Amino acid sequence: MKKIFPILTVITFIYLLSNCGKKEFDDISGNKKLSGRIYLVDTLGTVLEPQLLKSKKVYIRYTGSSTSDYLYSVVSGADGYFTFTNLSAQSYTVFTEEVRSGIKYTDAQPVDPGQKDSIVLRLKPDTLQQRLLNLIVTDKNKERVSGSIVYIYSSQLVADNDAAITGAGSILADTTGIYGNKLRIGLGDGKYYFKAKRALTDTTLRSRTLVSAAISGNGLRDITVSIE
Repeated sequence: MKKIFPILTVITFIYLLSNCGKKEFDDISGNKKLSGRIYLVDTLGTVLEPQLLKSKKVYIRYTGSSTSDYLYSVVSGADGYFTFTNLSAQSYTVFTEEVRSGIKYTDAQPVDPGQKDSIVLRLKPDTLQQRLLNLIVTDKNKERVSGSIVYIYSSQLVADNDAAITGAGSILADTTGIYGNKLRIGLGDGKYYFKAKRALTDTTLRSRTLVSAAISGNGLRDITVSIE
């Protein structure tokens, strides 16, 4: 009789240890599956063709739970496809994110595998959780100009003194891409001033008017600078 209590104590300890920290949703054993495909869509500036994302980790959670309480994750294949299995007929949320050049792209889609067995994730820039400036350079015809240099100043006096637009005294310089725009992140709260120029074969186009903007809070904001 004396030996029974130590044995029961050991068994109880092992049981508690094996279940310590275990969450209710760790065990999913439904008979539904959910397939999907994942794309990244750059909607800033000019809309580009969606890009398939391969080898991307995709997560699933119960709808209403936090992103940290996801059930499990899968990795998309070379063709961007992914599949979740052992699901039940209830509401889940499939989600993921991608960071490129410091910019976060996200998507989260609610779905019930009992009613729908496929889903498409389209990751777009998260304009709610980050501050994005879309720097756009246009010519006198309102056409966007690629290869333009945009200078950012923190002082109007310094910006005014840079009459030749050499970038003297500027705090940042960005070059517009093939669609005539450039995304800028990381600017702190404050008022900023913008000038731009574009060197051509026989001349240089420059901004004639100083553009200013007071920056605060998260979100997407277009800053357009005209050159001629």
